[in-house]
Order: sequence, then C-alpha cells, then structure tokens
Amino acid sequence: MVEIPNQLKDKRFRFVKVQEKRKRPYEDGWQDYNNYKFDEEEFREYLKEARSYGILCTNGLAIIDVDNKEKDTGLLNKILIEGMLPKTFTVKTGSGGYHFYYLIPELTKKIVLQKEGKHFGEVQAGGKAHCVGPGSIHPNGNTYNIDNDTSIKKITLEQLETVISDYYEKKNTAKFETVNTGLEWDISRLIEPINKLLVQQGRAPLETKDDVKYRGGHPVESHGSETGHNFEIDVEKNTWFCFRCERGGDALSLIAMLEGMTDKGMCPGRGFFNSKANKEKFLEIKKAGIDTYGFPDDGFKTSSVQLFAQSDKNRRVVNENIYQYLKDHNHKFITVRDETGRQPHIYYYQDGYYKLNGEDILVEVLQNLFNEQGVPWQRKYKLEILDYLKSKEIKERNEVAPPKGYINFNNGVYNIYSGKLLPQSSQYFFLYKIPWDYNPKIKKLPTMLQKFFESTFDGKQKYIDFSQELFGYCLYSDYNYPGLFYLYGTGGNGKSVWLSLLTAMLGEKNIASKSIDSLMSHRFTTALLYGKLLNYCGELTDSVMNKTDMLKRLTAGDKIQAEFKGKDGFDFRNIAKVITACNSIPMCYDRTDGWYERQYILPFLIKFRDTDKCDNDLLDKLITKENMESLLYWSLQGLHRLLKNKKFTYSNKKEKYLMYQGNTKYYVETNYVKTGDINEFVKVDDIRKDYEKWCKVYDVPIDSSQSLAMAFRYLKFPEAVLISEDNKKIYVRYGIKKVN
Repeated sequence: MVEIPNQLKDKRFRFVKVQEKRKRPYEDGWQDYNNYKFDEEEFREYLKEARSYGILCTNGLAIIDVDNKEKDTGLLNKILIEGMLPKTFTVKTGSGGYHFYYLIPELTKKIVLQKEGKHFGEVQAGGKAHCVGPGSIHPNGNTYNIDNDTSIKKITLEQLETVISDYYEKKNTAKFETVNTGLEWDISRLIEPINKLLVQQGRAPLETKDDVKYRGGHPVESHGSETGHNFEIDVEKNTWFCFRCERGGDALSLIAMLEGMTDKGMCPGRGFFNSKANKEKFLEIKKAGIDTYGFPDDGFKTSSVQLFAQSDKNRRVVNENIYQYLKDHNHKFITVRDETGRQPHIYYYQDGYYKLNGEDILVEVLQNLFNEQGVPWQRKYKLEILDYLKSKEIKERNEVAPPKGYINFNNGVYNIYSGKLLPQSSQYFFLYKIPWDYNPKIKKLPTMLQKFFESTFDGKQKYIDFSQELFGYCLYSDYNYPGLFYLYGTGGNGKSVWLSLLTAMLGEKNIASKSIDSLMSHRFTTALLYGKLLNYCGELTDSVMNKTDMLKRLTAGDKIQAEFKGKDGFDFRNIAKVITACNSIPMCYDRTDGWYERQYILPFLIKFRDTDKCDNDLLDKLITKENMESLLYWSLQGLHRLLKNKKFTYSNKKEKYLMYQGNTKYYVETNYVKTGDINEFVKVDDIRKDYEKWCKVYDVPIDSSQSLAMAFRYLKFPEAVLISEDNKKIYVRYGIKKVN
C-alpha cells in the first residue's frame, strides 16, 4: 500500500494509476478522463494494493524534474543552496534526482531542460505530463522519498525563467510586437542613462555576459518585475525587449517610455505613432532624444510616398508609387499565374524563402505604410493595389522551383554537387526552409542517435543505411526515384520516434499529414502538398489500394491537379515523399511492375514498449539543436550515396512486398510443392520450425500456427493428419515436399 502525503491531498490535483516498477500510466486516456481525485473510491482502492502512482501536472501544478545523471550541480545549487526559489515540497527520486513542486498558473506547457546538447530534466506542466508520486517504487527498486516536507509554494513564471534560463530556450523575441519608427539611432547610448536611473531607484543596473545583450529590470519602475529580469537591450539588433509585454522597439520608442510619454509608462505597441496626436508627439520625443540623450539630428529615414493623385477628388491610389516603394524597401514578391489567370497567387520572399500567404503579408506592409502616412486603411485600397501588383513580377508555375541539387538551410543554401554553402537569395525560388543550420564541422552522429538506430533495427546495417538515404531523400526537391515508403511494425517498436526525428529535422512547416483517401478525392487537400517535403499518413485503405493511379502519380513526381480555395486550379509536380506508418501491408490488385517497383518496406520488429528498454523521455533527449544538425549532415551523406548509386540500398522489392502482405501464404507458396505421393510427407512441427527460421532470415513478423495452417488450406494443400511414429502421435502433411 502507498500513502499520498497531505500536501497532495488537494481537490485541484489529479492522479493516475502507474504500472508497478515503471513510470508509465497503464490506462489509456489518462491525460483526459482516466485520472482521479485523491479521495475517489476507485483510486483509494487502487492505492491499497498498488506500489506506484502518478500525479498529473495540471491546474497550475508544475514539477521541476531535475535529472542528476549528467552530474551538473548548477541548477540544483540555484534551487537548494542559493535559494533563488522559495523552499517547497520536494521529493528525491529513485534515480537520485529531485522533484520540486510549485504552483505556477501561468505555465501552460512542458519545458525541456537542456544545455550544450545534454538533457537535465523537465518542468512538467500543462496537463499533458505526470510525475511519479512520493512513496512509489522506481524501476530500479528504490523509493521516491520526501526530501522537504513543507507546503507547495506559488511562484511566477518570471521567477522560474530566471532560475532555468541557462537550461532552456527563452521566449523567441522574433515573435514580439516591435515598434520601428525609422530612426537609426544607436540604442546602446541609452544603457548608461538607464543604469543611472535604476541605481537611483535602488535597483541593480542592467547586466551583460557578452556585451551584446543587457538584461535587468524594466526602467519604468511601475511596470513591475518580481525578479528584475524582464527587460533586455540587444545591441546587435538595435532593439529593446520587454518579456512581460512581449513587445520591443527602437531607441525612439524607448525614449518615449523614459520620458513618461507612453500611457502609464507601459510599453508602446506597433500602432503607438500612428494616431494623429502621437504623430505630433513624435517630434517632441525626437527632440528629447537629441537634447537629453545626445542623439544626432540626422537619423530619420522618411518612408514618405505619394499615395494619391493630387488632383483626384476620389483619392485613387497611385499604384506605380506604391510598387516603387515596395521595390525600394526590399519587399520582394512574385505573381504566379495558372490556367485562366483570373486569380493568380502572390508569394512573398521572407526569411530566405517564398511564403504562400504573400497577399496577407503584403496587406500588412501596406497597412503600415498607410498608417505611417496618417491615412486610415480601407478595404478598397487593398483590392485596388493587389489587383495592380498581380500584374507585376509574373512567373510561370514551373519557374517556381529551386535549382536542382540545392537545399535551403537556416544559414544558407547548400549545393549538393559542389558541397558549398551559398547565401540565400530570392532568385532560388524556395518554398521552404529547413529550420536548422548546415554545420560541416559535424562528421558523425552523436552516440545517443547512433544507439537509437542500432537498437531499433537490431544492428542491421542495411536498414540503418536505408533510413539514412530516406532521410536525405526527403531533403531533395525532386521525386525522381519513385517510391511509397512503409514503416511497418505492430506498435511500441520505434516507428513514432523514427518519424518524429524526421519531422523535427525537416521542420513542422515543411510537412503535411494528409490521408491518401483525402488526396485522391479532394483537390483542396492536394494543394496542401505544394511546397512540402514530406507527407506522412496512417494505414492505406482498401479503396486506395484498389485505385492506385493517384498513388502512383504522387509517389513519382508526376503532375497532379490542385486548387487553393478562391484561386485558380493548377498543376504541380509533387516532391513531398509519401511515408505511411502501418501495422500491416494491405492487399492490392495492381500487379504491374510499375507498382511493385515503388514499394519500400522498413521493418520495425524490436518491441520496446512495456520492456526495460523503453524510455518515455527519449524523444525529448534526442531532439536538440546539436542532434538535429548532426542528423542533417548524416542525412546528406545518405543522399549523396543515393544519387551516386542511383538507387536505394534495398533489394528484391517485389519479393519483400508480397512477403509482407501475407507471409504465411508466401512462405507456403515458395517453400513447398505438391507431389501426390503418399510416401512423401512433412511433419507439421518441422514446418513450424522452418517457418520461424524463414521469418528471421527475411525479417518478417512470425504469424500464428493457425494462420500457417490456413495458408496451406487456401492453397489447397493436403490437410494435416494424425499418425503414430515411435509410439508418439504426430501431425503430418502427406503428398508434399520441401523445396530449397
């Protein structure tokens, strides 16, 4: 029997049943409905016999789960010794780590703690994770013991971030709402006056570790900060950031705050200078920058453009001026016409590739332009300007493709054939970007990734090599090696981790997950493959396997028809490699060589789930920046090998496909013949032993004896009969013999 401590006997908390000597809940749906309050009768009865239970991290409960395997004391010192967080209810885990229990209502999702590619634990939160409760038994036999028997303390998200800042990726400031007035003043000039102000207020000045980012309390004292670390000046970006408001801006907008010209000292938003009153205040703030902070009076870049014809009472837009403004300010776009040309597509170049929602991005640019000019934005302007822009920068659909052998990484464009990394350019017409850097200094996979592939495929190099080539092929903007790729396995055998590694490497934005059924029947769904590198789906249905024409076109880079809603229909060549994760290979009536030549089956036959080899946190440990860059380099090696050999490291496609469709039937067909001679027979036990040996040789799953008997019956072989041999009863099949 295990007892729940008083600190956890809270009606807000939910508990789950956990497998004995394991961390995994044994009821499905434990995150949503199969969880319990501490005093529910069913759960109380469970605890009478159980040795383990879990607590669901939901309703504000967050558990800092510090894994001490890496023997890094920095994080533990901050909590246990330096006291950067209040002492709270703490549990020492069976593996020597710690669980620190806190209430953090603002935290709505799990945070993975990692540093320099090493895993140090997690902050479990958000209702999708649980921790094993105190009193439970660890898989190694040790007990989870209470280390600090005190109450659970409430802290802010900001306090948490201060402590774990070295162990996780902070908020992405690229997504903050920022104010850019056009003044190119050097924001670093404001660091000294801000530090003087902070000292006058009795607070610590801004700190820096690299002379680039200066972090500390917000200069407006009333803005509030419990830890004094919610404000940053990034000298390289020439921008300030507020992590409380998730806003930022240039030097002028910061001066507006310092001079008390914003509403109650709050951080100004993107529209702060757009109102008529604040446009007039712009000059006042600029004067303060010059007089008080010593900025030069030569930094203003006007974005003034004549929007309307002066003599036109109807205020018709001068589209030529706006088009010239976009060119002058490096707003790059292309117009792609299809079929009728009535509803062309605008793609906008940003972050190193063309984005398909180009119209939306251009509209935002135009709205900002009109606001800067003090002109209220109207829908009629949008229609008129976009209609004009669609007559500019026209490209044919077949022109919108990168040069052959070019791959768009986060830090540049890699040329497969020369091995060189080139600067990104709008002239390459990429519709995607891999979210990781190409790093030629990495020459091999980290040990953890190597072990994953080796253990998943039982050390069989042919499957590891095929995985490497398939990973690389998904980076390739062509489908010139036709293939439908099956990840075959009954579950709990590494398929999902393998696929998650591939999707993480490629980037979620570059992936579709549409069923083949929907791709065959809905033209709008087909359009969602455009610009993608991978489409993965579940089991293929009978309706798909009975009509393979669309599947053949999808898996060979042939032209397919598609249509975005409200746009012209268009044809394009699919480059998204089609991968299906399945528990069985469905029967297909297509017996052509063209079909068989497309079939590639990657078997996952080693069972991990519900064994001591299972690591529920493996994926979090594998997906790190260092691992992804290593995986990219490894995948490129596979792609080079594929292009050199002009084929995958894979043989006997037709034989393997038929073998996996029904291995007992295939085994009987290829291993036995009817002789009609009653003096010839084979023992049923010998057939079973030979079948199991055959399965291991060909890496196919072993089916039941019943399925094997049904295969003989289906192929109309003689039935097994019972005979006596050496005073023993045995089953034999007369009139057949083993071949090969």
